[in-house]
Amino acid sequence: MTQYTRDEVEEILRRALETQPLETLSHEDLVASAIEAGIDADDVEAAARQIEEERELLAEEERILTKRKRSFMQSIYTYVIVNSGLDIVYGYSGQSMQNKGFFKCAGRNWGNEFAYVTGGGATFRE
Repeated sequence: MTQYTRDEVEEILRRALETQPLETLSHEDLVASAIEAGIDADDVEAAARQIEEERELLAEEERILTKRKRSFMQSIYTYVIVNSGLDIVYGYSGQSMQNKGFFKCAGRNWGNEFAYVTGGGATFRE
């Protein structure tokens, strides 16, 4: 009878599963198949718990990332609206001809402010 290494067993099972139209498998069927293959049921249960914990962690990471993205976009919207308003005020104040910097308003260099908010990725220099 042919003997296989652990890596070969994993590869054989991976390839066999790729050819099957199986999308999901119940926990009971998984445990029964493992027992039939000579794998201890407690080891399968422990591995299944680890997979479930990893799923929960990934879901939590995704939730946190989504919340951070939403918060960042709200900050960008606020930044754009406030600075657009300041730019309009600056334009009507008559000082737009004195200072040629697009992002300058009320003595502040808004280009530097924007660079700070964006992590230094964008700057305005005369």
